[in-house]
Amino acid sequence: NGNYTNEELYLISKLAKQYKCHKKFSWELNGSVVKDKLGISFSPNPSADLNDAELIVLIGDVTHTVGVKIMQALNNGAKLMLIHPDENRFTRRADFHITTNYYIEVINEFTKYLVEYRHHNIDYIARYIGNFVDFNHQLQHTIQTDEFMDFAHELLSFKKIIFVYSESDLDYDTQNAILNLSMLRGDIGMQGKGVVSCSELANKPSLLENGFIPVKNYQKLKSAAIFGEDPLYNNKMEIYEWLNNLEFLLVADSFMTETAKMAHVVLPLNSFIESEGTITNDNNVVQTVTKVCNTVTGKENWYVLKDLLGLDSTLEEISEDANNGINFDESVEGRYIPSEEETQKIELSFTHKPSVARATIELNATRKKILDFKEKMLGKK
Repeated sequence: NGNYTNEELYLISKLAKQYKCHKKFSWELNGSVVKDKLGISFSPNPSADLNDAELIVLIGDVTHTVGVKIMQALNNGAKLMLIHPDENRFTRRADFHITTNYYIEVINEFTKYLVEYRHHNIDYIARYIGNFVDFNHQLQHTIQTDEFMDFAHELLSFKKIIFVYSESDLDYDTQNAILNLSMLRGDIGMQGKGVVSCSELANKPSLLENGFIPVKNYQKLKSAAIFGEDPLYNNKMEIYEWLNNLEFLLVADSFMTETAKMAHVVLPLNSFIESEGTITNDNNVVQTVTKVCNTVTGKENWYVLKDLLGLDSTLEEISEDANNGINFDESVEGRYIPSEEETQKIELSFTHKPSVARATIELNATRKKILDFKEKMLGKK
């Protein structure tokens, strides 16, 4: 799962290779457009870029850490556009609020306006995008309204725009639409503008770097080793039948889960608070993990795993291999850098849902009252 350290995931991946494992899945992954399109496992823009943005477009909700940084950016003068069906913790601070359940149609309308009124970055597109003509043709399926035209004009009047979302909150197609819009503006990876994607998993970048992918076509597998995940948590009958028919099942976990009860072999592992090592956050920064308490068994997960592999390595040696020799003191926040190679141009893909209900757009009423009140008070002074 996504809460294991870099060292633990590295050793699990090495174990899979040693036993010629054909598939490496994670039930917690739901697909990463950033990984598929840009080839990176971290956010295209670090969350620190929020402080340099003129407009933050928040789609759905985000993790607490990124939420705090959004609030700091707003205090420093950034504007906030919230795209969310209900009121949430950001509503009172939003300058604009689009209420809709269908994020993808809103993003596609903005994208169509961007292209039709020639606000797209032609130089960036020519250098880094391989199928703009075909994409533009598909984009014509998007229906535009006068209401959105005015709003899109308001959006594009800002030079530095950062789109923010949580991967667990949006489906794959919506994430793809956001990436399309930002790439056509030529913003991806630029300081103060682009995309900040966040994950609720503590160590998603390392999961992706070690080759784990979302679960698919698992029914044909005859044996499995499951580390720290409980696919039976939601009592899915099809998963139960698959587990029950496995020729061999090993479950390594900190708890006797429903999945562990079905295992042929159970390997006790320690919890996250009993582990030490490193994790890689969404900004591609390697952080040190310090254990809160000692393990009951006296052996940490990395020690158990390296014994299974027959290795005679120290934690420091494993950590160096797991992090590709990165010096933690020199770690800097990651930023997407597009490839200059012709063969690695990005292919845009378009998805839309033409039958969905329209969104409503409004200047946040609460925010407007606060602004009007401030203006009156300043006028009196």
